[in-house]
Amino acid sequence: MKRITLAILMAMACILIAGYSMAKAEVEAEEETILGIDSPYTVDHKVLMSSLYNFLPALELTITGPPDDLLVIVNNGEKDIKAFISREQIVSGESKVRFGFGSSMPAKSYQVTIKKSDPSKREGRTVYKGRIDFQGGSVEIMEVSIIGEWPMINAYVCFHNSGDLPVMIDYFVIHSDKGEKKQPIPIIIAPGEYKDAIILYEQERGRDIRIYAYSDGKVVAEFEGKVE
Repeated sequence: MKRITLAILMAMACILIAGYSMAKAEVEAEEETILGIDSPYTVDHKVLMSSLYNFLPALELTITGPPDDLLVIVNNGEKDIKAFISREQIVSGESKVRFGFGSSMPAKSYQVTIKKSDPSKREGRTVYKGRIDFQGGSVEIMEVSIIGEWPMINAYVCFHNSGDLPVMIDYFVIHSDKGEKKQPIPIIIAPGEYKDAIILYEQERGRDIRIYAYSDGKVVAEFEGKVE
């Protein structure tokens, strides 16, 4: 009798383990689908400096997949931004959506979720979930030269952003023989862009000068040397 009871208990344990394994496999398969491994949708991205946003940065997503009413949700770690794609907009198998950031610079990481939806824009089943990571902007002062003749002299400063996000320069601090001076000259440098700025120089050619460019209170580019 004891052997029969033990055999029954062992059989029940095997059934429970098998059931757990199957449930775990189903969850893992569902997670893989949600994470985009087996999703019918793919997402490509790029950063734009669009006139629609007064040439402030915008994130453009290209959604590829079967036609359906979709809700695209982008999260920067603080809040969700949503965009609706109708079945008609993706009937060709591809559609683009853009997300503006206002006057702020884009974050370095975004979670992208795509859910089935309907014309009322309700959230349905998740069909894609992925992550976008950026390295950030990387600005360098490539050249500094003098424009004009004394006493009306300005300095021409050429920047290059070799990073994958735009950088906003808020102000410059210039150190020269005449001391230190702060000049608020806001400019935005797009990824891969070369951009010029003109600052007030206030001294003769051939003198030593140090220029510091600040973004969000931090030095992001600097130059030290003589300018001609």
